[in-house]
Amino acid sequence: MNDLYKIYEKFVSMNRKSGLELGAGCRFTIDSSEERGNSMRCIRENYTDDGRVHLQGYLQDTDLVFRGRRARAAVLICPGGAYQYCAVREMDPIAMAFASKGYHTFILTYSVGEYARGFQPLEEVDWAIRTIREHAGDWEVIPDQIVIAGFSAGGHLALAGGLKAENRADVMILGYPVADTQLLYGPDVSEDPLVRALIGEQPVTGEDLEAVNMVSCVTRQSPPMFVFNTFHDEQLAREHCLELVSRYSELNVPCEYHLFQEGLHGLSLADEVTAAGRPQMEEPQAAKWFGLAADWLRRVLQEMEHGRDGRVPF
Repeated sequence: MNDLYKIYEKFVSMNRKSGLELGAGCRFTIDSSEERGNSMRCIRENYTDDGRVHLQGYLQDTDLVFRGRRARAAVLICPGGAYQYCAVREMDPIAMAFASKGYHTFILTYSVGEYARGFQPLEEVDWAIRTIREHAGDWEVIPDQIVIAGFSAGGHLALAGGLKAENRADVMILGYPVADTQLLYGPDVSEDPLVRALIGEQPVTGEDLEAVNMVSCVTRQSPPMFVFNTFHDEQLAREHCLELVSRYSELNVPCEYHLFQEGLHGLSLADEVTAAGRPQMEEPQAAKWFGLAADWLRRVLQEMEHGRDGRVPF
């Protein structure tokens, strides 16, 4: 990853060791040289009064490198965690990876555990997308270029943000997502943490699972999608992605899909930083997903821009 990601990782490490948190109004410099002078502004919007559910944003300032480019596409990240927690390995590192490509980035910390009952996170991702669009002018976001990226259970929520929410994202990037909840049906379905969080511990029916099934929400108007997973993911059946891609193909909706042979569930960027000292979470081949996704996203956004004013996003 380039210097922006490396410098940010050092910055976050220093702040976490000192017990500080990145919050609304903070600003940090990416490169203090006269030629660049690039900095990033942090914002925070709370959904709940206590801040349990909130939106954290990293807004890039316009500088000499990005001269004349003010409004940018935004990437909204939904971390995984089986709706039991929000995985930090799929938060800041993913945000900074996309920031290194020139995007504004946002992270949604959403309801988990008992707070997620009744698919409460759907309302929260809807709020997050609406909030970004409502602040498009202040935050210099292109309002019809909101990308939602999600991983594992966060991929399920990202799918909801692109396919089911009232305010929907324009593009989806998904890593090892839960997509077809009917695949979870079986004797032990009530013990599945995702099902337990969204539906509850009562006897679960096929109808219950269908209510949170994202494959069934795919239509001809669904947004472009990039998705990846691994063959050796033992926690999540690869059929989740295969069913999702098959539905996209059936309806002739644009998508790009990568199935890497090696790699466990929850790889994040699959590099040394996100592996956090666990060698099994480093996988060089699967780590290529980010470069592939970034190239794909650039092409998709260029196509979205084409015919409007001829301006490309990056």
